[in-house]
Amino acid sequence: MVFIKRDRPAPSAWWLGVLGAVRGMPAAYGLTTEQAVAIVGPRSVWWTLAWVLWSVALTAGAFWRAWRMKVHEPHVRFTAGRGALWLWGAIGAPWVYPSLAWDLLLHDVFGDSPPRCGPHRVGDRERWWFGACIALPVAAVWSAIVAFKEARNAKAAPQHSAPGENGRMTSAPSILELLAFAAEPGGGNPAGVVLDAVALDAAQMKRIATDLGHPETAFVGERDGRRVAVRYFSPGAEVPFCGHATIATAVALAEAEGVGPFTFDTAAGIVEVSTARDAEGRITAGFTSVDPSTTDLDADVAVRLLGILGLRSDDLDERMPLAQAFAGNLHPVVAIASRGTFDSFAFDPAELRMLMDERGWKGTVITVHVEGDLVDGLVAEARNLFPVGDITEDPATGSAAASLGAYLRDRLGLAAPFAFTVRQGRHIGRPSVLEVEVPASGGILVRGTATPL
Repeated sequence: MVFIKRDRPAPSAWWLGVLGAVRGMPAAYGLTTEQAVAIVGPRSVWWTLAWVLWSVALTAGAFWRAWRMKVHEPHVRFTAGRGALWLWGAIGAPWVYPSLAWDLLLHDVFGDSPPRCGPHRVGDRERWWFGACIALPVAAVWSAIVAFKEARNAKAAPQHSAPGENGRMTSAPSILELLAFAAEPGGGNPAGVVLDAVALDAAQMKRIATDLGHPETAFVGERDGRRVAVRYFSPGAEVPFCGHATIATAVALAEAEGVGPFTFDTAAGIVEVSTARDAEGRITAGFTSVDPSTTDLDADVAVRLLGILGLRSDDLDERMPLAQAFAGNLHPVVAIASRGTFDSFAFDPAELRMLMDERGWKGTVITVHVEGDLVDGLVAEARNLFPVGDITEDPATGSAAASLGAYLRDRLGLAAPFAFTVRQGRHIGRPSVLEVEVPASGGILVRGTATPL
């Protein structure tokens, strides 16, 4: 590109170089802003100001969207950091290259050698500029790589289905995405459902689950009438059972084949599922877990777990000792006495993930707070910790709700039958509600709904 034409800036340099002028590059050459404007022309300055304002508005909008997704759609694999990367790559790079053009132009005009944007002439006042010369092109290249990879993955992945008329799912989708246990619009736990996964192997299932980015995705395999084989995958690995994905799968099957009972053959065992329509015509589903069990938590494991959660022994609810409960997945149960402590505790996801893998906790770590007495009809508020990928907490966990029911009955001796409600997801902006019924013996019944995502 020609930047000098008959001892004057070429039109291309007027347009490209104005960004460098406005951002202070002429100061490195002893020019004032007025002198720079005289070179590039006032009309170019006004166009540049409009460009800058538009860029700032776009940047602010993108960060707002990233924040909304982080708060309200935490299982979407999009973070504020990735949003920043895209914006700096898309907007920062078009700023830096015109500024480089201005730098080269002044270098040619004034004969200063070398140009200011280089390692030889970096002083304190120009250090920010040298950083921009390096960081923004790198961000642009990295954004292009990310875009290429995501486009390739999207092309290779099966197409997602869309809701049909009246918000209901189509009868033969390839992939469904549903929200289970939502307490209100925007709540619930997202799950993927593949209704015909007979031809898929484990590696393909894991890739689909990873691409979707939901806590779990359910894959329906061989069928014998209303008895179906179901496998569950998180973005990281296969899990034996998943309650909210079971509810989502049951609702999807009932939409396609009609309400009634189903039997799911899972890695955790046989799970009986019921579906029905409520008075408003919505499909509700419930599953009865496999026979549950409870065990004590080893003392050294308990100390390590509490340390990761930043809790002390006197933070715990004395009525509900530390233990492990199984109703499809093995879950440690940590009951916290104070609501303030329950709401505010934090943890290192990597450390917790390491402990969970060591102990074989395929599900979540249950942390729970019960305000009132431990009686029939109690309301338990839960935070189910599930560090995998971009996820740290699960909005609604059916297997954990069933395990909590087994813990209350078999570990604490709460007289059965009884029922209770689990409220979950408030801390990550996805409020959910799970209704649990605990019989005198056997599996625990968990009920809920699922709607298209």
